[in-house]
Amino acid sequence: MPAYPPAAPVTSAVISDFEGEAGSAVLSTMPGGVWNADVDGTGTAQAEVFKFESCGTTGTGLRFKGGGFSVWGADVAASFVSATQGVDASAYTGISFVLKSATSTPVIFKLQNPDSIPACGKCVELMPAAGTDCYAGYVKNISTNDGTPQIVTWVEAGKALWGYHNPGQGAVDSHNLISIAFAVANTTPMFDICIDDVKFVQ
Repeated sequence: MPAYPPAAPVTSAVISDFEGEAGSAVLSTMPGGVWNADVDGTGTAQAEVFKFESCGTTGTGLRFKGGGFSVWGADVAASFVSATQGVDASAYTGISFVLKSATSTPVIFKLQNPDSIPACGKCVELMPAAGTDCYAGYVKNISTNDGTPQIVTWVEAGKALWGYHNPGQGAVDSHNLISIAFAVANTTPMFDICIDDVKFVQ
């Protein structure tokens, strides 16, 4: 099994507030990862599905906007440190964030542990058998609202119904978080969401 670095300590409870020149960076570790988008190739282009701008929350937010997806949808995600190194957030109970939109929109909140990334050597990235796919992670289905902060605790982020997960692990392990993501499925025709104030909470 490939080796990957031990989890890094959290240096700030703030994951991303999207302010200033470092608006795209994860602030909970130094250096941290950056936010990027992934799309299924059938709708809004990857370069157009997210921007850092004033979008209805306090100051700058991450505007996640698009539609027309027909395969799986789109997401915006960031590694806490890197694609192969996680962060130890076990001193916290979960993650708080703001998701604001004009109409209620279903969103998939997702966290990854090492078991769901190719570097772990357990999941299968190319042509996987059922139940062995990478990137399934641990999820909670939520909805946007008027900008009221929402909290997802570690126990609420349960394993996705597909892909590989460590045997017996039903929820995310906060001792080694690889990445965070917000996704919209292809069943949502159009969406326009402002994401802001993402942080660890105790």
